[in-house]
Amino acid sequence: MQSAKDKQYDISIDFLLNYIDRNPPSSFLSRCLSYLFCQIYDFENAFLWINKSLDLDSSCSDTYAQQGLIYICLQQHGCAETAYRKSIIINPTSSLANCGLGLIYCAKNEIELSVEYFSRAYHFSPPNESLSILYARALMEANQYETALKELDHLMIVNLASYRSFELLGELYLIMDNVDLAKSMFEAALIDSPDSVRSKLGLARTLLRTNHFEDADSLLNNLID
Repeated sequence: MQSAKDKQYDISIDFLLNYIDRNPPSSFLSRCLSYLFCQIYDFENAFLWINKSLDLDSSCSDTYAQQGLIYICLQQHGCAETAYRKSIIINPTSSLANCGLGLIYCAKNEIELSVEYFSRAYHFSPPNESLSILYARALMEANQYETALKELDHLMIVNLASYRSFELLGELYLIMDNVDLAKSMFEAALIDSPDSVRSKLGLARTLLRTNHFEDADSLLNNLID
């Protein structure tokens, strides 16, 4: 059964296709269509429309960044890297392209490069929880725990933290052996998202670390049920 979100994408696609059919070609609208097709995993049409966008205007950084996103979805990291680098040549401050390269290097386990490009994306972008989480995860992989903590704390200061940030803070505090704060973070995550399996597993880990075996067992049994 089609989700409500997919239905909205289909409505948007139909609207743009009808509009484009009645108006002069547009590189921007072609790129928008490519993005929408990518969201519903129709990569054949995503490529079709991104290529049309490039045919109309090959000087737009965002178009190459969108091309890189399609390649990442297909796990074609070499092609994605080429597209993102073309984007950065045109616009070195593209947060989309720098974030894309961060994802590629993370997948390649080249952690220092991943941190470098996520850092660039972070500094070129307005406050953004998803990007901050990616950056913090890369910092944690690089064992830069204090910097990761500052990044996640900043999300709370600017009121952008959701359960995903609290979950990652919980994981970070566990690594740093601060079990009490880890427990508080997982509990905060569950207030925001009561059904989060990851938060429940994280809370169970803190309970086991503090010898609250019955509570941990009860929590894990609820997950199984």
